[in-house]
Formats: sequence, structure tokens, C-alpha cells
Amino acid sequence: CNSSHARRFSDFSLEEVDDDDDDDDSGNDAPKRTSRVAFDVETSEGNGKESGAEDAPNKEYGIHSRRKFMGFDLDGNIWFDADILFDTLDADGSEDLSYEELNTFMQLDGVELVHFITTMNELGGIYVDDEDESTMNSLLVPRHIFTEHFLEALEVASNFSCTKHEAELLFDEICAAKAEAKAKNETIENGKSRRRSGSVPNVGSRRGSRKVSVLYISDLFDSKCAGFMSEAQLNALAKKIRDAKSKKGGSIHDIAISRAEFATYYPKMLEDATGRDHRLKDFREKSNFGEGFDVSFTRLCLSVKVGGKSVNVVNNLTGRLQAKTMTAVMGGSGSGKTSLLNALSGRASYGEVSGTIRINGIKSSIEEHKNEVGYVPQDDIVYHELTVRENLIYSGRFQLKVGTSKQEVADLADEVLAYLGLTKVKDSIVGAVGKRGISGGERKRVNIGIELMRKPQILFLDEPTSGLDSSSAMLLTKCLRSLVSNSGITVCGVIHQPRKYIFDLFHALILLTDGGNMVYAGPTSQAEEYFTKLNYVLPSGEGVADWLIDVSSGRLRPVRRGGVQNALAQSYYQKGPAAGFGNRRKAAGGNTIEKSMERAKITRQGLARAWNEYFAGLSHIDKEQFLPPKRFGLPSTRKRPGFFKQVGIQTRRNFLIIRRNWSIKFIDTCFIVGAVALISGLEGIFDITEDVDPLIPYEALVSDDQDDLIPFFPQLFAYAMSASAAMQEYALKVGVITAVLVGLAASRVITSYKLQFFRESASGYNPFAYFVSINLSSTIEHGSQILLCSVVGYWLRGSAAPIYAYFVDFLLLGWLSVSWSFLLSVVTPTSSTTVVIGFFMAFFGLLFSGGLAPATYVEIYDPARKALAAFCGLVSPTRYFIETSAVNEHRTLPPQSG
Repeated sequence: CNSSHARRFSDFSLEEVDDDDDDDDSGNDAPKRTSRVAFDVETSEGNGKESGAEDAPNKEYGIHSRRKFMGFDLDGNIWFDADILFDTLDADGSEDLSYEELNTFMQLDGVELVHFITTMNELGGIYVDDEDESTMNSLLVPRHIFTEHFLEALEVASNFSCTKHEAELLFDEICAAKAEAKAKNETIENGKSRRRSGSVPNVGSRRGSRKVSVLYISDLFDSKCAGFMSEAQLNALAKKIRDAKSKKGGSIHDIAISRAEFATYYPKMLEDATGRDHRLKDFREKSNFGEGFDVSFTRLCLSVKVGGKSVNVVNNLTGRLQAKTMTAVMGGSGSGKTSLLNALSGRASYGEVSGTIRINGIKSSIEEHKNEVGYVPQDDIVYHELTVRENLIYSGRFQLKVGTSKQEVADLADEVLAYLGLTKVKDSIVGAVGKRGISGGERKRVNIGIELMRKPQILFLDEPTSGLDSSSAMLLTKCLRSLVSNSGITVCGVIHQPRKYIFDLFHALILLTDGGNMVYAGPTSQAEEYFTKLNYVLPSGEGVADWLIDVSSGRLRPVRRGGVQNALAQSYYQKGPAAGFGNRRKAAGGNTIEKSMERAKITRQGLARAWNEYFAGLSHIDKEQFLPPKRFGLPSTRKRPGFFKQVGIQTRRNFLIIRRNWSIKFIDTCFIVGAVALISGLEGIFDITEDVDPLIPYEALVSDDQDDLIPFFPQLFAYAMSASAAMQEYALKVGVITAVLVGLAASRVITSYKLQFFRESASGYNPFAYFVSINLSSTIEHGSQILLCSVVGYWLRGSAAPIYAYFVDFLLLGWLSVSWSFLLSVVTPTSSTTVVIGFFMAFFGLLFSGGLAPATYVEIYDPARKALAAFCGLVSPTRYFIETSAVNEHRTLPPQSG
């Protein structure tokens, strides 16, 4: 126990204890002195008087006798008996300690006691909503949790008060740990250097580098403080220290603090940062939550076209997502869970939504409040090349209102990171399949954080826990519950097979069955009771959530009244076909499986019918939890960044992604430039640039009779004709190969980020700004590649054309190829894009360029075939590249005359 613990027990006496030992080896029955020092407390359950205890009741605790629960043995070690202490505090003998019993004994202040109770219960696997005063005051701590986790929880709680001297000691401890880690890293690096060079490291210089006298605020996240404070509390503490130290703001992770400053600021800021009223305070103040975001729906349907027929995937549902609560949507596969989520969030563009939706009691459309609605898709759609913090910051720059400064965006990103437990990986690349990055659970939280950066008032999540282990799923769900408690966000999520602890974190449940029919809606705590009234029985040892899904799927039937069949046997019998007994039944009964499926269908229909009858029979008071509330203010609208602002943000992000993918871009460039260099090298120097003697006799050249020159015409123009053919052949080869390679490389900009584009456009981003930005960044990226190609080609080929004309010709070819690549990437499926682009560039680049039949220049410039000329100019990326190359080369020839 530390000094804080000692102060807690300062009211208890210390005494020397005599223990009787009847089995003394000497046979002496005299008492044996063990010199054990004990802490005594008054108790009404002691075995008579001990250590001279008085019979008078203790005025502070209202208890009568004393029992020892902690002390020192002969070796100076502390012994502690939590059971005795529990008996001491459990005045009513209920085997549970109440808030008041703990409050009377512990003598902790309000914040410390809250953290003490919360920590002890969470260590024991019980979630405590410490934002709810009624929950805290009625909370009971069972004996097994108290005895197992008392000291650990007390250690955590005692750190929430700190003197200036204790702050100095904490600073020294953090510095020492930082210096030790630094020295360890230096040792590892020196060991690597020694193995490479065989030299002896300079021990003196390494030893001198271990001293650390200044901390950065970010060091708190890796210090002892992280053991008793959450990342959200540490972030609040860091912000307060930053604001007190510097009025200029800046990143909380870059500000240094000395020992004296730490001792001054830390004790003052600690209580504020860890108090309940200050968690995510800035997040709440910057958001206009008011009374929250309440969504109620009546006779909601979503119909889609299947085989030419209209089918309801959400069928006539009535319910409510109450403001500042967390609702789970559950059901078997094909029950319409995601469809319901899409219909409520305004993303069901694939079908027709009917029914009435009210926002805060006012008939409205969710699309009118798109800026206040966050939607987290099932897949982790993030930018894998960016770090965790960069993903959040760019999301905030797009989605926050106009006028939000970069400092405010950065502070909000740090708050969201801390609240989602991502601060330690904030500078890590997110990564993806085949590219190492953060873990799956962390990537899922980044997915949620992107939506939190818009400061939504309601958050929809499609299967946020799918693919996560139980620990990661628990952490994620607790983060969501904390968002509801601390920031007033309304949360609605689809979940599959949650463990009991996760299921209990949700306030309400919407349970669906096949066809999008509702079989239950209401508090999660009342779901078991409702189905018990329908004669369903929860088997011993089975989770409530799994049982509810089995019930909704029709695989379970209610226990027959008057029957002797127990619930476990009933459950086993109904689940037999799914467990592998179907073949035996089919052999015995022929069509037993079909009958079982039909029976399950009838059961599901009966459940839906039973819910409708139950809902219709509710009293007006009981129906209030499903009906729209009294009208209150609609969420205020906010203006997002305009078109040009979004273009700038998108372009900066594009260049950052290009820089992170430099290795891929380098390989692309090598292949493109290498292809041009190889073709140019094989073709050799351009003939037209070499001196050629036509070997025409002088007499023929000066003859007055022009007919004398006719025999020499082939020789006179041979070099020009051969050069023209070679020039067209070279341009055709280079043009087609370059168009194919550049087009394939450019297609990644669309295909690799198509899901990100769909998510952002559905969230209100300007799609035109997105395409303008990728055109700008791709123009510069691929323009650089093409210019490099033109330099290599010009040098190896020895072109006679002006260098600027040669560069422009290549540049226009590259931009045209990129444009066609973008268009084809948008209109074709991602899986087929490579084949489509390769075929298009090669086929139309070869056959409709003018260099080969069926569309040679003779046909293209035939006045009777203008349609062919227009078609070639429209679809062939090499059409004008070859012609302009020929024109530029021929214009350099001197005039021919006799």
C-alpha cells in the first residue's frame, strides 16, 4: 500500500498480536509471541472481543467489536484479509456492499469513489455507467468482486488526488522510465552497429545520453498515468496543461514541460480532467446536441424489385430510437437488419421507402439532416496509406462547418482518438490486407472515428463487431456506450451474436425475423420476460442474445403447456437438423426437413403476429416508448466547406497518398520509361536526320529537260519516303504501348478508392470536387512520367522536330490516356477494369489510329467518310499523336526543288 492507502486506514490502531500455539514442540502450553502488527476495525460479526476491544459501539461506523483485516508479520510483509474487511462493512449482512456503505468507510472524495467503484466492478466483468447518478447510488458490489479486486481498485482510485511533492515524484518516475527506455533502444542500436562494423561502442556517450529532464506532454500516454487514467482523461489533462502553458495552442504532443511546471500544473488540472463533468467537454460544447436526436418511425416499409416483383425487405415496422440511447438491431440472416438501418439513415437508394419518419417528434426526412447523421459501414472503408490521425483530420476538414480552424480540427481529432483508445497508434499507418498496419479492432475504431469527426447527433453502425474477437468487440461497444453517456449521441447498430456483457450495454433492442417483420422492440432488460410469457424458456447456461436470435429464426418453439419436456431437451430437438442429424431424419421421414422448414416459417409468422397483437394491446403509457415524443427543436443545419475548399483538401490528400505509395509509383515509372527507351533503342536514330547522297548525276540536275530527272525521282525522294514510313511505325509502337501502360497505372486512382468515394459522396462530399482533384493530381503525376518518357525518346531517337513540340505531343497522349482510363474505371466493374482498359487502348490505339487498316489516313481523309474520321478522332488515344508526330517531323525538311 502506498502513502495514500496508509492515510485511508489512519483511524485504525496498531498492536502487537499474541497467537496461541497448542502444538509447540517443547510441549509448553504458554502463549507464543509472534510480534505481528495488525490493523483492527470494529465489527458486529467478531468471535467475541479481540485485542482488548471495548463493548461500546463505534460512533463512526455503528459497529461493536474489532477484527484484524491487515497487518505486518515478523518479516515485515503486509498481510490482508479482504473477507474480514467485507464482513466489517456489510452491516446488513446482505453479501453486497452498497454505495453508502463504501462511501462511509472509504473516505474518498466524489471523483475517487466513483472511479473506485467503477474500476472494481469492471475488473469483475460488470459495466457501470458512472455518468448516471441513480445507477451509482443504487450500485451493489458483490463479495467475490470486492475480495478479489479491492486493493487493485483502491490503487487506481488513490491516484486521482495529488500534492505538489507527489507530482514532482511522478515527474521523476516518468523521466526515469523514459531514460531507461531510451538507453535500452540505444543499446539495441549500438549492438546492431557493432555487429555491422565490429567496433566497440562509446559507453560514456551512451551513458550520458540517458538523462532526461524535460518531458513532452505526449509522454503521459506511455507513463504510469495510463495505468489509472483513460486515454480520454489523459487527453483532457494534456489539453489543460497545454492551454495553461501556452496561449498559442498547438499540438498537445509537441509541447515540452519542465519539472517545476509539471508540479505546478498537474495537481490543479488532474481533478478537472478526471471529473465526470469534464469528459469530452469540448466535444459537447462544440456540438449542438441539445435534447438529442430522436427518430421514430411508423409503418416503415422498404420494397425492392426482385424478378420484376416488388418485395418488402422491411415490412410495416413501428418503433423508436430514443435520444441519447443505444439500440441494437438483431435477427437471423435475411431478416432485414441492414435494410432497416439503410431506410432509417436515408441510404436505401436501391429501393422505395414508405411510411412516416419523425425527427424529434416532427415529421421530416433524414436526408434533410444528413450533416447530423453518421453511418459506419460494415467494411472498414478508410485510406490505408494515411495514419490513424490523418484519416480523422481529413474527415474533420471535409465535414465540420465552415470557419473551423485547423487547431480546432486537430484538437477534436485528438479527443476522438483518446476516446476510442487510439492515441498510442495515432501515427501508425492504417494498412490493409497485404500491407501491415494496425490491428483489426483498431481499424474498426478508426472507421467509427471518421464519422465522429463530423460530430453527428445520431450514429448508425452496420455490424461494428463482426470479425472481432470478444475482447476487441467489448472494447468497441464500451466506447460506443461512453459516447452515448458522455456526448449525448444516439447510437443504433446491427450486431451478431454478442456476448452477455456486450448485449447488456445496449439500452434497447429491435428484434427482426425473416421478411423484415418485427418480433420485439423495447428495453433489452425486458426481452427475456416478453418471450417467457410466450412460453419460451431460456436454457441454463445459454446467452440471452443467442437465444433471442434462435427464437426469432423459428428454430425454437414454445414449450407445450402441460408437457413434461424440459427446455434443454426442447432446444436440442429443434436444433438437431442444424447439428448434423438431418440425414438420419430424412432417411426415416422422407420430407422431414421440408416440414421442419415450413414449421419454422409458421413459427416466425406467429411471432410477428404475436408482437403486433401485444403492441396493439399496450396502454397509452406503455406505448410512449414507441411513439414520437413531444416536439422539440430540430437539429440546426451547418454549412460545409465549399467546392474550391474541398478541391484543395482532396488534392493535398491525393499528393500525400502518392508520396506514401512512392515505391509503386517508381515501379510504374520504370516500366513506362523503360518501354519507351527499349522501343527507341531498337528503332535507332531517325533516318531523316542523317545525311544521304541520292547519287544523281550532275548533268541530270542541270539539264534543261525536266524529263531527264524522271528516272531519278525514286532516288531523290527515297530518303524522305522511307523516313516517313519509319516515323509512323515508331509513333504507332510508342503511342500504343505508352497509352496502355499509363492507362493501367492511372486506373488505380479510381479502382483502389472506389469504396472510399462511395462512402464520402453518401456522406455529403462534393463528388465533382473529388473528380476535379484527382484530375489535378493525376495530371501532375502522369505528366511527369510522360515528360520523362519524351526526354528519353527524344534523346535515343534523334528527332528532327523541335523539342517543345515533341514534349507537348507526348504530354497530350498521356493526358488523353488518363482521361479514358478514368472514364472506363468509373463505368466498369472493378474486377474487369484492367482487361477493359488494356483492350480499349490496344484495340482502338492500333486499328483506328490512321497507321493501319481499316482506318488508314487515306480512308480518314476521304471526304466521303467523315463519320469514320470523327469516330477515329473520338475513340483512338493515338490518333492525333501519330499524325502530329509526322507533321512535326516533316515540317523540319527543307523545300525540295530541282
